[in-house]
Amino acid sequence: MIHTILFDWGTYNALNTLPKAAMLGMRLTEIPPWDFSRRMRGREYFGSYSDFAGKAFTTITAHAPYYNLVSDSPEIASRIIKIIGSAVKRASMACAEVFNSHIGWRICMDQLDLDTVADVVKKLLENTLGACILALKQLVLEGRSVVLMRLKLS
Repeated sequence: MIHTILFDWGTYNALNTLPKAAMLGMRLTEIPPWDFSRRMRGREYFGSYSDFAGKAFTTITAHAPYYNLVSDSPEIASRIIKIIGSAVKRASMACAEVFNSHIGWRICMDQLDLDTVADVVKKLLENTLGACILALKQLVLEGRSVVLMRLKLS
């Protein structure tokens, strides 16, 4: 059996840098975390991102805002879920296939941190499922592969 190694490359690209990235031959694009922190970036921005990037790139990914998913404060944990949930919904508007998030600082330094992150991801999926399902339907209709969330340990 012959295996082909496919090397795609890309970087953070806001909507205004997508044409340059496509012209340079990038095949991947990642919505930068700061795009999710700007309140003025709504349905129109992320829809336009999807329209352009869907034609020019093989994969659209999104990088979550830089917030720790683990917190020892229930109030902060609740705000994090709200902020990241909003980012997931916006990423789905842009048809992102992957949503990357850093776990952040560890509090307990044991399995409890991972359990907490698993609970956060579960809440995010519960709170954003409707938006994700609509985005998934669109991606499947386009014949794209789908990964809802991938976490990076930091």
